[in-house]
Amino acid sequence: MRLKSGLSVSISVVYLLLTNVGCAPSGPQTYPVSGTVTYDGEPVAQGDILFVPMNRSLAPDAGTIENGRFRAQAKEGECRVEISALNIGPDTKVVMGSAIATNFIPERYNRRSELRAEVSATDDNVYDFKLTSSADERTGQP
Repeated sequence: MRLKSGLSVSISVVYLLLTNVGCAPSGPQTYPVSGTVTYDGEPVAQGDILFVPMNRSLAPDAGTIENGRFRAQAKEGECRVEISALNIGPDTKVVMGSAIATNFIPERYNRRSELRAEVSATDDNVYDFKLTSSADERTGQP
């Protein structure tokens, strides 16, 4: 009987060791990023911010904007930053019970963003993005 209980304990220990292998976080290390987002001088009430690594083999990291402030985690290195915010109000179209909102942030800050952030393992990674609705000085486009 002692042999049987000793064998059970040994099997249990081996099982625990094998099932815990690989439980450490996988993938690239991320670091805290934070800051503010204003649009025409006013804090963006709600929105999304995306840190897209210039190294295309890495996935983007997302965060939310609340009352003009954001906190997120992002991978180290140079990132393109995309910012979006939906215009939802009393005049927003509703189709089949769902609001059809539009992104009021110009494309030059999201789909075609030229905003950049250098995320570092050793710096504070605090960024202040001051967005405007006025036309882009280089292209004349909003």
